[in-house]
Amino acid sequence: MSPLLVILLILIALPLLGALYQFVQDKRDHLRYPPPGELVDVGGHRLHALVMGREQGAPTIVFEAGVGNSGVDWEYVQKGLGDEVCSVAYDRAGYGWSEASPQPRTPERIVEELHRLLAVLNMPKPYILVAHSFGGLYARKYIQQYPDEVAGLVLVDASHPGMLNDRDIAGETARLRRVRLFKRIGLMRLILPRIMTHYNIAPKAERARFLALNLRNTTPVLDEATPLFERGIDLPDTLGDLPVIVISRAIDEDLKSERRWGDFQHDLVNLSTNAEFLTTQESNHYIPVTEPELVVQAIHKLLQALQDDTAKKDV
Repeated sequence: MSPLLVILLILIALPLLGALYQFVQDKRDHLRYPPPGELVDVGGHRLHALVMGREQGAPTIVFEAGVGNSGVDWEYVQKGLGDEVCSVAYDRAGYGWSEASPQPRTPERIVEELHRLLAVLNMPKPYILVAHSFGGLYARKYIQQYPDEVAGLVLVDASHPGMLNDRDIAGETARLRRVRLFKRIGLMRLILPRIMTHYNIAPKAERARFLALNLRNTTPVLDEATPLFERGIDLPDTLGDLPVIVISRAIDEDLKSERRWGDFQHDLVNLSTNAEFLTTQESNHYIPVTEPELVVQAIHKLLQALQDDTAKKDV
């Protein structure tokens, strides 16, 4: 057999072996990590949701993850709130333990599915939305579509609509296609631990679970990101006097891209006349994992402000 033929056979065999390896490991992960919450039918597919402190009543804290992440990234924050606060973390369609949706993954569709989920779960209103990264865009879309249901907003290093204009759309799309391919042939299992280093703070068993769930999340990212890349997102410029807290990671002023991100974060404060800006001491984007106590404090601050406002109205 010629060396060229051997090389050719190896090049054909490696992706096939990688795909088989990925298939087997996916099955193992599904058995090893069963859903901790409940699967709720929202019209043709089921979303996974983990509810805590339901008996506490309104307001309900609703967590929204970024693109490529799921409700598990809010685990430390939700546990930090405990059963003393009513909260729900969920996985958008295709992420985590949620089933994929046959519908296009537009912001409007995503918000509608969250609205159905909260209704089916009978979560007490109003809601305080707590959103990370791209989830900030979905949270603001939710407020646009259901303004009477939301009493407050916490944006955690959240995306700004203007950043979509800064993206190299063709390059981003090509990158996401490569990620999807790498996942199918098992390469992402080798790459992900080197990318998701913020999970290194977790114990070994928890870190393995975080990585396994985020590996599932690599497939639907392109479907969700494409509508945002192609047509952006239409959001109101103001939220009136809605209580808002913006949490930003520490910005490296020596990097142009970081300064741009910092400008966007400060601009988010202008969404409301009742907004507050907080910043971390770290430059890690994954604040819900690395500094959950800061998010917990922000939520409690909003809850206290709402209680004080209610007390004033009752006087």
